[in-house]
Amino acid sequence: MYAVGAVVWIVATDLISDALELESAAFNIGKGFFFIAATTLMLWFAFRRHEQEVSKVVAELEEASAQRIAALEGVARAVGATIEARDPYTAGHQLRVGELAYLIGRRLGLDEERVEGLRIGGYLHDVGKVAVDEAVLNFPGAHNAEQRAHVQIHSASGHEILRSVPFIWPVAEIALQHHERLDGTGYPRGLEGDDILLDARIVAVADVFDAMTSERPYREAGSVSAAVEVLTEGSGTQFDPDAVQALLAILADRP
Repeated sequence: MYAVGAVVWIVATDLISDALELESAAFNIGKGFFFIAATTLMLWFAFRRHEQEVSKVVAELEEASAQRIAALEGVARAVGATIEARDPYTAGHQLRVGELAYLIGRRLGLDEERVEGLRIGGYLHDVGKVAVDEAVLNFPGAHNAEQRAHVQIHSASGHEILRSVPFIWPVAEIALQHHERLDGTGYPRGLEGDDILLDARIVAVADVFDAMTSERPYREAGSVSAAVEVLTEGSGTQFDPDAVQALLAILADRP
């Protein structure tokens, strides 16, 4: 459009100058300056229009992304509630782990998109418990070795369930690795140190804290101080030290 306008302008001014016999250098210079000014003005209007269109598209994309994340959170909450219906003693556990993992991630300075992934990963970290026998889940006592081994399949089962879902976050890996420990004593793969995804290390701290301070079939809820002691003693050997320190800071800020 602007190229056509330029051609029309050149032809029109040439015809006018020929008709009026205006061939002076001053006329040609003025014609050139006017053309440059008009072109600059048209380009500025075009840029402003394009900028407004881009801003509108970006705003629409951001709104769609926020809606998508909200929908995913709703689905994750619903799935977590369904899992917990089989295990009344863990009612609310996945929700609390998700919220606490989110807070730890923010305290560590992770970006907003990543901490949203931590929240959803926390909501779904125990989804693999659908594969665990309900009688074992609700066994009114400490599990024996066979029962513990059976419960431990939930990590791999959760990964199998979630890995085909196209999350933008490593939700399936969080489910798989949230019982790994820095010293290699965790399960299911016995991963060590930085081989364990940071997101999973964060969820692990949130998971242990909430599990220890919640009631179970075989014990009453433990105290916050006892949970803090376990996490502090295991900091750097079992649990990510930065995540532990972030949790302690969160607890210190609570009234």
